[in-house]
Amino acid sequence: MVHSNHFNHNLNYEGLSRQTATPMRLDGDPNRTSYRQLALLIRCLALANVHPLQVVKLNKNPKSWVRAQIAELLKQLPNPRIGKIDRRWEWATLVLLDPGLKTLLNSWKDLNLPLFDSIHLPGYVEDFLNIEVEDLGRRPTGLLDLLTDLALGSPAIVAARSCTTQGESIEVETSRKAGAQIAGAFWHLFNRPAVTYLLRSLYKRSSGHEKLIG
Repeated sequence: MVHSNHFNHNLNYEGLSRQTATPMRLDGDPNRTSYRQLALLIRCLALANVHPLQVVKLNKNPKSWVRAQIAELLKQLPNPRIGKIDRRWEWATLVLLDPGLKTLLNSWKDLNLPLFDSIHLPGYVEDFLNIEVEDLGRRPTGLLDLLTDLALGSPAIVAARSCTTQGESIEVETSRKAGAQIAGAFWHLFNRPAVTYLLRSLYKRSSGHEKLIG
């Protein structure tokens, strides 16, 4: 039984499976949720290299250390102080920190990577490929925290790191492809009505609190 203030009492998994929650998908009308979902399938080399296990012997808080390292990475990019807040930073930063990602994105559909059959995918990929840092406005509040969460929990990044944990690195593009494939497997495993209903009920949007799933 699921006992939570978010659900009716005595609601079991069978009941949840009958819920009509819509699985996560790429929408035809581009929005920040869909961009974030695609970002979870992309292995950004710069973020992947910020490995939390590097601080185990330093007796430091891993998340704080990762956050500090990403703050240093962001110093490599312009930080406009005027103009409107530009939410595109939330996904554009991945390709700005790792331009090599464009090679994988260019061949995404041909490699049959996750969501390759979505009719909306080409539009999202085009946005990733064509974004220029000069076109971006002010960074949104919480960007550093969002990127920290991606570095620590993105399925593609975590999966790609596993390819090098045994001391034998694999070719970068192979690692990116493997990361996307493993992340896609997680997507299909958990992207079901019962699961998305639970997630959206447990993690409803609240003022000032961002969630990767939108």
